Amino acid sequence: MDPETLRLVSFIWMKTSTVLAVTVGIWALWRGQWPERYGALLIWFTWILSPIVQTPRPGFDPGIATVDTLTLIGFFILSLWSRRFWTAFITAFMLLAVLGHFASLLSQDLSLFVYITANSFWGGYALVFALMAGMISLERQRRFARPDRAASPGPRH
Repeated sequence: MDPETLRLVSFIWMKTSTVLAVTVGIWALWRGQWPERYGALLIWFTWILSPIVQTPRPGFDPGIATVDTLTLIGFFILSLWSRRFWTAFITAFMLLAVLGHFASLLSQDLSLFVYITANSFWGGYALVFALMAGMISLERQRRFARPDRAASPGPRH
């Protein structure tokens, strides 16, 4: 792939993920319950703090690895407290992102492009899609919940 095409693909990759993170995050803050809101805030925390702590040199970045590890701990706690299915996935995706940081230390053959793409997928798109799945599930529960069922005492014997 020539450098100009690579630059365009990288630009689209970054801007699409940002638009998705902002859109899904706003949706979660507006319509979500506490787990979805907490998840959105954790994603935003990571995405805002990562460029601040990032070092200009390529390869393993201890600052971003630390932020991602703290985010992993936050998602793990969210998963334990909320017991929602999507939180298990978001925790697993964040674990893959954290492990991706250390994979670059274990192999000299890992290209910078692969490292960045894997970490931005698992620590970016996958997180947003897991939160989106949680929001879709919550909206479906709201849509198909029958108000008369909640008030009903159940069958009489």
